[in-house]
Amino acid sequence: MIEASGMRACVALVSNLAALWTPRYVPILIGLCLALLAPAIVLSQDSHDGRNNQAPVQVETLLFADPFQEELSGGWSWRRENNNAWRVEGGELQIRVQPGNLWGGANNVKNVLVRELPKGSSDTKTIAIEVASRHKPTGQYEQAGMAWYYDDSNMVKLTNEWIDGRPNVVMGREQDDRTRTIAIIPIPDPVVQLRLLISGDQITGQYRPDEKGPWKKAGTCDSPRNGPARVSLHTYNGRPNSTNWARFSGFRIYKPGSKAAEHIQAVIDELEVECLDRYVPIIGRMKVERLAELVRQKKPRVVVECGTAWGYSGLWIARELKAAGRGKLITIEISPQSAARARAEFKKAGVDDVVTVIVGDARKMVREVDEPVDFVLIDCNAPNYLPCIEGLEKNLAKGAVIVADNAGLSAAGLNGYFEFVRSRYKSHTEWFEVNLPWAKRDALEVSIVGERQ
Repeated sequence: MIEASGMRACVALVSNLAALWTPRYVPILIGLCLALLAPAIVLSQDSHDGRNNQAPVQVETLLFADPFQEELSGGWSWRRENNNAWRVEGGELQIRVQPGNLWGGANNVKNVLVRELPKGSSDTKTIAIEVASRHKPTGQYEQAGMAWYYDDSNMVKLTNEWIDGRPNVVMGREQDDRTRTIAIIPIPDPVVQLRLLISGDQITGQYRPDEKGPWKKAGTCDSPRNGPARVSLHTYNGRPNSTNWARFSGFRIYKPGSKAAEHIQAVIDELEVECLDRYVPIIGRMKVERLAELVRQKKPRVVVECGTAWGYSGLWIARELKAAGRGKLITIEISPQSAARARAEFKKAGVDDVVTVIVGDARKMVREVDEPVDFVLIDCNAPNYLPCIEGLEKNLAKGAVIVADNAGLSAAGLNGYFEFVRSRYKSHTEWFEVNLPWAKRDALEVSIVGERQ
């Protein structure tokens, strides 16, 4: 598409020069022009055949997640439960920080939340356990965190702990009630993401202040026991009659990806925080994880995205293309400023080799796509959904997946689009609790080309 326009410009230049120069020079000029364009033509063929020549990026594999929406997911159990001192609301598990301890021999704190590892964990060389911890402590050693937990006397903890008037990440090991502190690391604010990596009998604690950026190492130790452990979330060392509630969110257990995949994810996480802070529209974590799953299942060669914004969805798509070792993303954005920001994000993440950012009106630019398309994401202004899919229809491969964002939030403006895809393809609506600043519930419309209702 872009290479062809470059050829047309070159031919036009030759024609203009021919009007000034004698005709015998025209073949020489054309030959020179083709020689200059030859590398671009070769690159165009390489980049448009749906392959990428780098080794696949190993992305993470999710084993379990609890979004903490309305109630706890199945499989959790409480030790010494105080039913009035915990609640689930707004995407958070909130536990009131009560007196008592779990460090050493006391083992008397209430509301230690425990769960078994999910199936498949034992088949994984390394597993990761992650949670965000937020609280405003009021006293010395007050803490909220998690542990690789065998029982109250044997564990490796990673906590957000208040020591000498400031927040810290603390990692510690306890065996038969004998405790050892591995690390005490000051952090700027009592909001932190915690992660335990378990590989055999080695346990590594990591953290990310402000829940963004690359993971930082807290420390490493061996497991206090052999055999399978559980995971716990806990708070303790609260003041008597305290009204302080620690908040947990984003709990996940997963097989971590490669360093390249973790770098891409770190860029995504940073961009997500900025977009939410600045009200830049994004698809949101719950929906984009489903989008990534669909891309992973399809392993497309050519993806077209209508509506790039700052590249949030495109980063998730590109990550999956890199993981598959094939495919490319053509993403279209009408704002030159947003397109420039997206290009910068793709380059920062190291996925720019599989992404082409086009500046223009998606309703028009999709008609210039001249190759089979087997995955589409439409996430632009509601009136543009129908003309975008109409413009792409001639190039949709059999089995192509079409995903339309905002199918709930903008449903009133998408009647024409819904009628189009639902009358031609097998389509269904998937609903999500999204917890975005501008919406709490939204949907994706997913359609499969070549299949009818």
